[in-house]
Amino acid sequence: MQKLIKRSIAAALSAVLALGTGLPAIAAAKGYEVSVENHAAGPNRTVSQLKLDKIDRPAPDTALDDTAEVACAEGEHWEVPVLWVRDDLALSTQAERDRTYLPVVAFYVPEGLSISGGSFTIELSDSIRELFGTADVVSVFNPETGVTYILPESLRDLFAPSRKSAAAAPAAAAPAPVAASQQATDDAYDGADYDSDDGVESHRTLVDIHCSQTAREAFSDDDLQWLLDYVLNTIQPQAVNYLLDNFPSFRAGAEQGLIGSRIGLYIYFIKGDDDGVLSHKQTSPETLAYVRDDVDASGEEPTYRYMMGLNLKDLALTDDNGEPVTDPTTGNFVLVRNGAALETFENTMVHELLHAIMFDYNRVGMAGGTDLSWLVVDENFQFVKPGAGERYQAARFPMWFIEGSASAVENVFQFRYGMFSALRNNSEKGVYELKNLLANYVHGVDSGGNLAYFDIRYSEDLKDDKGNPIPSVNAKYVTGYLATVYLSDLMARKQTGHSAIRYNGDSIAGVSMADLRGGLDKILAELHAGKTLDQVIAEISPAAGAPLYANTADFESKFVKGTIKSSEDGDYYVGDDDSGHFVVDYLNYFDYVSSDPARKYRANGSILVDADNDIVSPLNGTGVYRSEYMQVVDSNDYVPSTVPNDQAMATGGKTVTGKPTVSTGSDAATATNASSDDSAAEKSTAPADAPSQQQPAAAPQASAPVDASGSDEALAPAA
Repeated sequence: MQKLIKRSIAAALSAVLALGTGLPAIAAAKGYEVSVENHAAGPNRTVSQLKLDKIDRPAPDTALDDTAEVACAEGEHWEVPVLWVRDDLALSTQAERDRTYLPVVAFYVPEGLSISGGSFTIELSDSIRELFGTADVVSVFNPETGVTYILPESLRDLFAPSRKSAAAAPAAAAPAPVAASQQATDDAYDGADYDSDDGVESHRTLVDIHCSQTAREAFSDDDLQWLLDYVLNTIQPQAVNYLLDNFPSFRAGAEQGLIGSRIGLYIYFIKGDDDGVLSHKQTSPETLAYVRDDVDASGEEPTYRYMMGLNLKDLALTDDNGEPVTDPTTGNFVLVRNGAALETFENTMVHELLHAIMFDYNRVGMAGGTDLSWLVVDENFQFVKPGAGERYQAARFPMWFIEGSASAVENVFQFRYGMFSALRNNSEKGVYELKNLLANYVHGVDSGGNLAYFDIRYSEDLKDDKGNPIPSVNAKYVTGYLATVYLSDLMARKQTGHSAIRYNGDSIAGVSMADLRGGLDKILAELHAGKTLDQVIAEISPAAGAPLYANTADFESKFVKGTIKSSEDGDYYVGDDDSGHFVVDYLNYFDYVSSDPARKYRANGSILVDADNDIVSPLNGTGVYRSEYMQVVDSNDYVPSTVPNDQAMATGGKTVTGKPTVSTGSDAATATNASSDDSAAEKSTAPADAPSQQQPAAAPQASAPVDASGSDEALAPAA
């Protein structure tokens, strides 16, 4: 009987999909209780307090779960059919890899039971909430079958009477990440707003959903629609797949459901609108893109969620004077559709999506807490619980590691070349030497009349004696990058027995980005498994007895600088033999690669490609791609993570861990909003500039050992 019911229900839904015929009585719900009209009242036994539960998560290459369970307060329970809609709007019974699926529950009340009252609510279990991936739920009653379909809001177009035939759009032409409302087509009917004041149904496009009023006023809807198609169907899934393919630990985590499937997207122009949405007020006018996390404490239990923001300021076409170009026929600015600005954006998306993946895979360190209840902040973003700030500092990864890890997967040496160059030796040799690098690292360099600081401690947004913020960009993105690849090299040495830097006698023969990539992957995997950053650093440190770096704080104090010695002229840093010489040799090799006159671009700084790979963007920017992870859904705000909290919070932070079986000598940590904002203004907008040296240099020489016996050697007065 159950199979007959399911076949008739599936046939009815298939007809809707194939013919675009709609069904009446669409009801919306905000939250996880669905209001349903009572179509089963009668003289039968009455049940109440219905809850929907027990749908298994889709697993690749396995049959999709075809039933859910309805339970009630009176102890009755029965199974109802579950239908699965694939991302091309086809009904499916088998889960395929790299496909996404959303469930539609076909609810009915069996014979012999009834529900009192004109309507009732059905509570969704936590597991079904995660499968739906949204708090916006709709129910649709079909009078022909007596079935009420319960489904996520993103699938409501299946039942919209004016919806075009699904068969008219081949899957290959419009592989939407989630549902029909995310297909970016020329005439793009992208969902419906059923809450219009006049009661008339009005259609909402992706531009309506994701773009702020400032963006709508600055650019044409045609440009914005193109951008959304480019992001949703090309760059977003391509970047996610690129990261999963390069980090085996991420891929394994994703297949275990430990990397989220949904994320929100907000697009604005220069600044967000004051539209009452708190996350929109947090946007920055100098940020090209960001990923930000948040904890929602409005429900019974705190919910971890995140979103992406995109600023169109640096994606506007400009003239030779750098002024935005205006379309004379519309008065709108013109969006760039190719060139350096778009390549910068592609790199930034890879950077930001690494943050997004780490928000789930390495949550304790990224969010800064082992318990979501400690993450709650007030309207001024101050911790609510006493002592939360101290717990946060113990759990959250340092900013240099957060930004350094993300910078390691983008083409950072090209985009921030001016910052790297500021560290160099200004001698005629044009190469880095430890003594000059050390002085610039410790004391900063002049940048337009202001000091730019590289010391790793400045990555934490410090303030001067007058309370003014000290610029942290160099320390976050350049020093953070160098420190992260150095730690990756230490892990590579532990795994392979040799450094990623290859030597041929006294010359540097090359750098194995594959070794660095494998080293960082192993670090992230061990942090995911519950080790702390303190433990990882100590375990991979060079050791002649005690580890060179005992923990994170010890590493920060010694990186490049080494230890402090005293002399008659005062205290000075002697330079760190291991990290200092790694940085010198690493950067000298990059300059050597960049010096080849046959190259079009400087050396590539991403550890995901070879340093001599002569490209700007690792993504090709074309084609249609699909990924079942970090998909942009129909939201311009925070979207709850689909990763179970108990698993995401059982990972390692800086000094404490959320893994119950690991003893750290400290209790749980806490967190607040962790954001990653990448300023396009601080990146080179012309990565294609010719290398500074016109003739290829000889292979760079390995840096010599530090001799701290004289003041003219690699010394720097201590700050």
